[in-house]
Amino acid sequence: MKFTYDSPEEAQSQEMVEILRYCRGTMPMLEEKYRKLREFLITNPVVSAYRLMESGLELKDTELMKRLSRCYEEITDDLERYRICPGCGWTLEFRNDHWQCGTEDLCGKLAGRGELKKWETPEPIHRLRYGIYRYTMLPGLAELAAKDWLTKKGYKVTLFPQVDRFDLAVELDTHVVYLDMKDFKHPLHLANFFNKMQPHQLEKYRDPYVYIVIPQYRTKLYPGYSELVIQALMPHASHLRVINEKKILNLLEKEETEE
Repeated sequence: MKFTYDSPEEAQSQEMVEILRYCRGTMPMLEEKYRKLREFLITNPVVSAYRLMESGLELKDTELMKRLSRCYEEITDDLERYRICPGCGWTLEFRNDHWQCGTEDLCGKLAGRGELKKWETPEPIHRLRYGIYRYTMLPGLAELAAKDWLTKKGYKVTLFPQVDRFDLAVELDTHVVYLDMKDFKHPLHLANFFNKMQPHQLEKYRDPYVYIVIPQYRTKLYPGYSELVIQALMPHASHLRVINEKKILNLLEKEETEE
């Protein structure tokens, strides 16, 4: 099958789609290996060649090892161009008279930077390709953070259940609540993402315990984000339940009282 893409970053993000297909297509499905690979990408935006190889070997799957390496690009010869982003750990580049983290510079919009640092290492260095950084790592940081604070609140939480059918599964006494984090720059872009789907593609969201979650940093940058998404959904997508990240705890408490 031949794919066409609207942008280079979309083509790069296709690697994650292929990883997902591979892990789902193996019997039994490679749920633990997928989870391990995905967490590695989220927590290692820049990595040494040795650590990347080591992590690939830990997967004990030659195909996954190759696909993991394709998510990165070597930047050893260009390290002087970059600085370490204190927000997410990826690479800052100097553009338009200031240091930016990606084209949107989300980290810079959310917090000040202070003194910037370089990588001090003799080893070859690799960074996530931009498409992986944008569509896997950034929303992944919110997913890991949500898992951590829900776990501290006493909930049992699973990341990427059923090989990424959803982002988080939160176990209650009588049922499981599923959360799907969606990170789009503008609420109308997210609404359009769902509006373009066929009804059968939205079936998994009909379960009454499935919620689409907007990361808190998006709500901070765009107040009323979730409300605008809901208003912009077409009739075939109007059953979607969209909430802000900060309302997850209230939602779970409500679910428990209704059990």
